[in-house]
Amino acid sequence: MVAKWIRFLIVFSMVLVMVFGRKVGVLADTAYPAPQIELVTNSHDLKLRVTTLAKEYVVEWDTDKRFSHKTAYVLYEGKQYGSQLVMNAGQEITIRLPKTQNLYYVRAYAVYYTNQYERKVSAVSKVLKVDLRTMSTSVKPKGNYAVLCMQSKGDNSCKNIYLDLETANQEYILPVVYKAGYEFVAWKMKVDGKVVVLTTKNGDTITTSMLQHITPLQHKKRYTVYAIWKRIKAKRPVLKATYMKKLDCIKVEINLAKKGMGYMVECSDKKGFSYKKVHVLYRDDGRYLIRWNHRCVAKKQVIFIPTYEFEGKSIYVRAYGLGEKDSTGARVLSEASNVKKVTWKN
Repeated sequence: MVAKWIRFLIVFSMVLVMVFGRKVGVLADTAYPAPQIELVTNSHDLKLRVTTLAKEYVVEWDTDKRFSHKTAYVLYEGKQYGSQLVMNAGQEITIRLPKTQNLYYVRAYAVYYTNQYERKVSAVSKVLKVDLRTMSTSVKPKGNYAVLCMQSKGDNSCKNIYLDLETANQEYILPVVYKAGYEFVAWKMKVDGKVVVLTTKNGDTITTSMLQHITPLQHKKRYTVYAIWKRIKAKRPVLKATYMKKLDCIKVEINLAKKGMGYMVECSDKKGFSYKKVHVLYRDDGRYLIRWNHRCVAKKQVIFIPTYEFEGKSIYVRAYGLGEKDSTGARVLSEASNVKKVTWKN
């Protein structure tokens, strides 16, 4: 029979193997840990503190908690979805959320370099809910009052404003409104079939006496005030893409319609340029890539993209021109250029 101390040693060794085996498995599963993300300042100029061991990380935001990325052109159209690459780990950063919405979800994922060319994306961090909604401060007066019905036809709703008819010089702040792809022109109202401009500044103030000079205000009567918008247009660029065999890269030439504007270039293995389950800046599958330049000094732009960025032997390429900023502070994106298919052999 085997001595008791030998049996004890065998059992103890098996327990150690099981324990350390589990630890090794855990380490293998967490080789690329997710970053830690904290909310510092809660506003459209959102300040975050991100902690990670990686050299780079990406912060992304969406109005959809599932991050469906249905509106991926936030950087230039002012829509809901967006992302920002950060190269200095563990610092406080500020990202500008689109002003078209007041409720966002924010998360981060880290980018780890396994070697000179390969990168691995970590698991995502916890999701932060950013709620910027505020209640209307307009209070119905006890005495005589009139109601301004604010109509913006923008991406954010306006509250009604109650005017105290017994206080002539009281100031009222008109709501600040935003509309993706448009520039705010003025707040106006119609009086006796004519259009009267109240203010040309977004978020300016008016007084009861100012309105009384335009039209006599009556008790409990409603007056409609509406925002006027001017659409911002960006002209589409002309694209040329070819494979450079000696350099083993794709040469992309973008002819911009206007000097001084920027561009965005997309590369995808599918002609439909699907954004489903795709990280905009980084991805493991090599099926989608994006490059941009916010401001160009020449009308013609040339960039080179190595073929090792992609898995397959062909890619579809298209480009967009960047226009001026709209009321949300975002650059307006033009329509897509012509689509070019580029093929190559290893």
